[in-house]
Amino acid sequence: MKSDTHFLTTEKTGIVITCGNGNAKNILLVLHGYGQLAETFQNEFSKINLEEYFLVFPTALNHFYLKAGKGDVGASWMTKYFRENDIHNNNVYLSKVYQTFILPKLNPDKKFNVLGFSQGAATLVRWLAMNNIQPHQIILWGAVFPPDMESEEYLNKLKKLHWLYFIGTDDEFISNEEKQKQMSFFKQNQFNLQWIEYNGKHQLNFNILQNYIK
Repeated sequence: MKSDTHFLTTEKTGIVITCGNGNAKNILLVLHGYGQLAETFQNEFSKINLEEYFLVFPTALNHFYLKAGKGDVGASWMTKYFRENDIHNNNVYLSKVYQTFILPKLNPDKKFNVLGFSQGAATLVRWLAMNNIQPHQIILWGAVFPPDMESEEYLNKLKKLHWLYFIGTDDEFISNEEKQKQMSFFKQNQFNLQWIEYNGKHQLNFNILQNYIK
């Protein structure tokens, strides 16, 4: 059957969770991983001092049931299916999150940090690279640097920023071979990056993180 594929842009409502002190000197944008939701992922930060931080948790735009069409719901930032559309939609969405919840609060006395966990990390890197956003610090946790951001244009923007890269010794989704590839990539491209390898699996650990975001 002969058919044509068309792309139609329509408005979609994103769900954003914020918490903490709106006047705090530290602003943290957090992107959750595959199959998670902002409203539950925020619990990973329950020990943070909410007087010193203002946190912004956007939920990915694509939602689905985690098991057999019922029960708990998760979200995904993108899939391989027309991935460029998802990347574009994510960039537009995150820019609106930034303009709405973060930019009005920024001034020279405040620190704006970003954290991406797992799939959220790749989404975060793409948004930073393609929109010229320059946070004080970029935190990747349990993640792989997106290969489509390895062009000279993007690397020249990104490598000068300050990066923290957290990876568990027993991360079930990132092999030792992949870890070595990531480490070599950052070294070869002279990223301003601190590599933190901890005892643990593919899970954010705030007890470790808090030692680096004070």
